[in-house]
Amino acid sequence: MRGQLTRSRVRSTESNEPALGDPGLLAHLLQARPPKKRWAIGVLPHYHDASDPFVDRLLTLGHRVRRIEVAWTPEEVVHEVGACDVLLSSSLHGLIVADSLGVPNVHLKFGDRLMGGDYKFRDYNSVFRPGRHRAFRPEELPMKSASALRSFVEQEFVPPTGLRRIQRDLVKALS
Repeated sequence: MRGQLTRSRVRSTESNEPALGDPGLLAHLLQARPPKKRWAIGVLPHYHDASDPFVDRLLTLGHRVRRIEVAWTPEEVVHEVGACDVLLSSSLHGLIVADSLGVPNVHLKFGDRLMGGDYKFRDYNSVFRPGRHRAFRPEELPMKSASALRSFVEQEFVPPTGLRRIQRDLVKALS
């Protein structure tokens, strides 16, 4: 189950507790070794946000800003996210991959286009620590330079607590 919110809505018929955490947290297993860092900032928009003008504006911050598409293969996404110093994503799975790889990240929220609102983001983050989920609107980001934006993400990023334990539990549950 993805998180505490899902667990509260599902009745388990099993005697032992199900593993909590999104299976995407195992994305690091798709890498033989971590890629070389090539990008200061990765930008991974949800497909609903792909044509938002702010995505293009982020790309104007310089040649070390990389747009990553949700439609790429899982291996491509994992490789490119891993090659970034930080990630801004409106896609939950972009954030999950970044957490799996240890890449500092923030949830970029363009608006209220996603069905279900922030529920899935809050559910995912509920397995780590209360208050971990924060979403940033484009107007809240420092757009002076790629360096300023990277520093902002590094400052605002809250590492996922207990990540290795959750990954072990997921591997065990899926074995």
